[in-house]
Amino acid sequence: MAGGGLYDVLGVDAEATTAEIRRAFRAVARTCHPDLAGHDEAKAHRFAAARNAYEVLTNPARRTEHDRALLAGADGAGQGEVFEAFWARAGGRSSGRRGFADFEDREAPSRPGVGNRAPRGDDVELDVDVPARVALTGGRVPVRYMRVRRSEGWTRDDPSTGLEPSTERRELEVPAKVRSFQTRRYPGLGDAGAYGGPHGDLVVRFRVVDDPVEAEAVERVVEIGVTEALLGVTLPLATPQGRVRLVVPPCTSSGARLRLRGKGAGPGRPERDLLVEVRIVVPDALDSDTEALVRRLADRLAPPRRED
Repeated sequence: MAGGGLYDVLGVDAEATTAEIRRAFRAVARTCHPDLAGHDEAKAHRFAAARNAYEVLTNPARRTEHDRALLAGADGAGQGEVFEAFWARAGGRSSGRRGFADFEDREAPSRPGVGNRAPRGDDVELDVDVPARVALTGGRVPVRYMRVRRSEGWTRDDPSTGLEPSTERRELEVPAKVRSFQTRRYPGLGDAGAYGGPHGDLVVRFRVVDDPVEAEAVERVVEIGVTEALLGVTLPLATPQGRVRLVVPPCTSSGARLRLRGKGAGPGRPERDLLVEVRIVVPDALDSDTEALVRRLADRLAPPRRED
């Protein structure tokens, strides 16, 4: 049962924890975010209301103010009037506007959050399996997760939040002697903040797993060029089980390993996997035309500069 006021907007109880409020908001964002809902006005209103409720209820001071207004409404005053006064005090709405469900003309750059500072993005929580040998000695593990990123080309003069959903593929550094259920924070790899706000963090919880198949796997190395690493490539590969076609996906990093199930042993032998390590090979030198093209590509792929 929801708890009234802004709790009803997110469908949570008045005793909801910050984590529960965050999950409720993300559930709304997955269907109603403007980048996903297109020109559906009803969903746009729903997302704006949920976002505003989230910003209030995850801020302790503003949540306390909200709860006091909610209690005052329950004691006899009309809730609409109570929340008009609340928004006027909190800086979220002028008292001449409608109630807290009407947010479509909120001007983010001038009122992005508390104290006119753009809000920080959410942390993203992720469970990651770590092979026992990596947990012991340290190393890297590949991960894939969803987060909200800054839209390409967004500027601070843009009245939109500047956010869009994105699938991230990364390799995370794992410290040596890590244990199951230990957590590690990777700064800046969480959701981007709305209206140019700073990124949240990626919070990883490790789970150490045994992988006896990998311990018995056969390893092979293949070399590819830079463009093949970026665009992907399919290569013929000889294995103990015969020739196969190895698919290297786009944006593969040097050192990535691809597993071919059961291709590491010949007929009549115990099944073993074949691990193929990808190594990116660069040319010894570049001519002037190629160098110019590479510099253009570097400018295009350069990460955005963060403002202090």
